[in-house]
Amino acid sequence: MNYLFSGQESHLKEKAIESLKSKLLKKDSFKLNFSIYQAGIDDIKDILDTAKTLPLSGEFRIIVIKNIDKLLSRDRERLLDYLKKPSTQTALILDCSNDIDKDDSWINLMRLAKRVHFKKPVGRDLDIWVKNEASRLDKSISNEAIELLKEKTEADDLNRLKNELGKLSLFVGENAEINESDVEEIVGKSSNKSIFKLIDYISQKDAESSLDIISDLISRKVKPYEIIGLLAWYFRNIFMNNSKYPSFNKDKIKDNIELLLNADLAIKRSKMSPKLVLEFAVLRLCR
Repeated sequence: MNYLFSGQESHLKEKAIESLKSKLLKKDSFKLNFSIYQAGIDDIKDILDTAKTLPLSGEFRIIVIKNIDKLLSRDRERLLDYLKKPSTQTALILDCSNDIDKDDSWINLMRLAKRVHFKKPVGRDLDIWVKNEASRLDKSISNEAIELLKEKTEADDLNRLKNELGKLSLFVGENAEINESDVEEIVGKSSNKSIFKLIDYISQKDAESSLDIISDLISRKVKPYEIIGLLAWYFRNIFMNNSKYPSFNKDKIKDNIELLLNADLAIKRSKMSPKLVLEFAVLRLCR
């Protein structure tokens, strides 16, 4: 089973991956038979050797390769050779945020993998998504609250929206509905301003002040992976909008986003303290 997950909506991709894990893997074999790799960083030979290896204490193995557009040409050929004769007991998920439709060298890959495109919901579709997420928390949410929530979070990151809905659900307690005043109270005190300050300090290479901001955010119950996600989101915006930071050229911003992505993976895959991973990442950003 070969899958090509395209599009920039990481939250929906993660949900699809979790759904596949639930269907194909036994709970006690998640750690043994589920692996995430980074194209261009992890060795493609090692990845494919793992894909060919029989799963441990289960019927299937799931392997995710992130950012496959970063594969070198020779590694791409090795991947295509595997896809022609894949293991029947491995679900290989190839994740790509960029549009590879216009790249002729990927035509064979798209023929050999089932493509699923993940598009960010917008407009009414986004409103429906928010209502569905609130419903999963046994809450309803008013239309006015949805509009304010989108405004406060900039409605671009579904993970952020989901996290804020979780906070709102806890805040309203036994109340059945999340209303506009709840959003103003909780999301209005969000970490956006602190993240702006943090990026300013990083641009000035002020490591001490950057670490102070992180400590403050964590004391306010903002999780390290949320801080990493917000930093990555703002760096992407700086990249796309040629924003005001002269110390960040496009190559530097790309490096910063990749560093944050690796930090996010380290939090998920290593036993290191998430706070420590975040602090190391920010120190490197300040170099």
